[in-house]
Amino acid sequence: MKTHVDWNKNWEELGFFDKMKFFDFWFVVIVTGNFFQLFGALVAIFDYFIIAELVIFRHKEVFIGFGVMLAWITILKYLEYSNNLNLMTSTLSKSWSNLFMFLLGVMPFFLGFVFLGQTIFWKYNKFEDTSSSVITLFSLLNGDIVNDTFLETWAEGLPGQLYLIIFMVLFYTAVQNVFVTIIMEGYEESIK
Repeated sequence: MKTHVDWNKNWEELGFFDKMKFFDFWFVVIVTGNFFQLFGALVAIFDYFIIAELVIFRHKEVFIGFGVMLAWITILKYLEYSNNLNLMTSTLSKSWSNLFMFLLGVMPFFLGFVFLGQTIFWKYNKFEDTSSSVITLFSLLNGDIVNDTFLETWAEGLPGQLYLIIFMVLFYTAVQNVFVTIIMEGYEESIK
């Protein structure tokens, strides 16, 4: 077993993961944010001076907004130097793999409820298509529009009401609590 580090290797002799230790992820975030801000600003300037109506002119705010969001996120790089200020980033970095794996395991259940809701409540605006069903169930999952959804779908009777109750019990109590537990484990590792 090798116990010392060989510092006399050439760049070509290093493995991929050794080379990645020299790479800073934050550099990509900073450059991407700056690119989107500059590109959005240039599109806004061209939109002001050019009379033609180009499709990209309608999306200038998206470019600028995405760049500003990344600029604010890069502040987290400078918060890494303080354990108290870096608690959120540290917690998420310690729990992201478990969160991702759990999310992959929950998605078939969620999509099953999405398509079942779409077939039961297809007459109602909240379930008229797949994206509306996803938004409605995600809102229900977070405690929003609960009463509105129950009242709107009341005409479907007992099967519809059972569907909504089972979804709320399963996702609102069980799934969210597992998410919280995974994040709490990452938090406990971060404060040690």
